[in-house]
Amino acid sequence: MEASVRDVEVGAARATEAGSALARIVESATDVNSEIERIAAAADGMQQGVENLAGQVQDVARIAERLAGLALEMRSRSEDAVGAITAVSAVAEESAAASEQVSASVEEVTAQIGELSSLAARLNEITRDMGAFLARFGALAHDSDGRTYRVAE
Repeated sequence: MEASVRDVEVGAARATEAGSALARIVESATDVNSEIERIAAAADGMQQGVENLAGQVQDVARIAERLAGLALEMRSRSEDAVGAITAVSAVAEESAAASEQVSASVEEVTAQIGELSSLAARLNEITRDMGAFLARFGALAHDSDGRTYRVAE
């Protein structure tokens, strides 16, 4: 009889520990989910900034191309302006090259942001799955205001 009582007490203690552990897991999962949402929002903001930058870089490239064309036209019309036109053409070519480099960098960053968004979405999905898994055990959870509640089964 005493052994049965001890077994019940040990089982109750383990159940309490398991409940506490599950509560900590749910709290951690909630924190991770919040962080994922913040990361996703930041990634969206970065994506918009990168897209704006890419548009501006394209504008600069178009301007540089126009400047190169104008420089060639001016050179053909005036032999006196050959020195000045050569300088403008060189600057335009450097600007076009720099614009291409920036554009390539923007594309690379955009791809990385896309990967980050995909990873954040997957992590969010895992968090939801973990929440559903924990809900099957009737675990305690905490909301963003720190209130404790029992996860619905």
